[in-house]
Amino acid sequence: MAIYTPQSISGYNSSPPSDDGTQSSDNEVTWSKHKTKLGDPIKTLAEGINTQLVSAFGKVFYGGGETTKSSNYTVAVGDRGKLINCTSNLTLAFPEAATAGGDFFVIVYANGANVVIDPNGSETVNGSATITVTSGTSVVLVCNGTSWKTILSVSLLDEDDMSSNSATQAPTQQSVKAYVDDASGYKLPLYVPLPWSGSTKPSNCLWLNGTSIGDVGSGADTEDADAEGYYNFIVAAGATYGNLGTEDFGSGDTLNVPDMCGRVIAGKDNMGGISSKNRLTDQSGGLDGDVLGDTGGSEQTTPTESTTASHDHSIRSYSGTSSGNGNIANNSSSTLQTESTENAGGGNAFNIVQPTIIQNYIVRYK
Repeated sequence: MAIYTPQSISGYNSSPPSDDGTQSSDNEVTWSKHKTKLGDPIKTLAEGINTQLVSAFGKVFYGGGETTKSSNYTVAVGDRGKLINCTSNLTLAFPEAATAGGDFFVIVYANGANVVIDPNGSETVNGSATITVTSGTSVVLVCNGTSWKTILSVSLLDEDDMSSNSATQAPTQQSVKAYVDDASGYKLPLYVPLPWSGSTKPSNCLWLNGTSIGDVGSGADTEDADAEGYYNFIVAAGATYGNLGTEDFGSGDTLNVPDMCGRVIAGKDNMGGISSKNRLTDQSGGLDGDVLGDTGGSEQTTPTESTTASHDHSIRSYSGTSSGNGNIANNSSSTLQTESTENAGGGNAFNIVQPTIIQNYIVRYK
């Protein structure tokens, strides 16, 4: 069906009688003749054009104006071209497709609520008995005379981290600007411990200092609803960082982030499930290189007798009289004696720290 129906003039006298110059009634100029043969046809044509234009504009986008609905509503044929602004969860029942006609369409905006589209009887929309227009989404519903379809389904997102992967939603200008501004500086990887030379941590990052994180109201040192992803990442590590591995973010539990204060990172001895290299396994100081997240070592050590290599400080000497040749050891009256050296040293601890530069450690958690 065409949106606009062309109009034609009727009743217009295109072949008036010839004027023979005589003063006869046929040659008289009268108002009734002008009105009937000229004025009325033009008036009828103009009114027809106006009616068709009004109808045509009502069939283009938003040409029918806007109507707001907050409860279930049955769409009428007269709603053609309108924006139906739905402000609460409701159902829009549509007329029979044959009655609506092949040029019928409406725009449906789910304004903060979900809207169910319900065609008439056994008719379908997008091949289904019903569809739901989710909150924040606008769709155009068109009729082909037998069924209904949606086109131009658009939804605006206001997610500054651009985390959605929707194929039907478009971001707001605010979201795009925030994302570009963030990416134009630096984009730290998620959940990766990183050295940080600054004294102030970047936004969306945590100090790796053993403090706790949790949901808002959990009582954690850092309360943030957006911390759930990193929270669950740590939960999966279980007791690795001093947690039980059973904490529940949604229940208000808290857990600790790794504590990198005064520590260096070493690769796991049996990384990836291989046989242990035993480079840091079964070492003194409580460190087990086969256990993920294990800690140990010290900044100083004090040598003890058990950690000192076996050695002898004894001095052997003989006492007695010389046999005349100056050799006391050959004298039968000489005796062997053992003497000790004097004690030395204070037994103080000494530094065993490798050459080091101090940095902060951070992790981006959202």
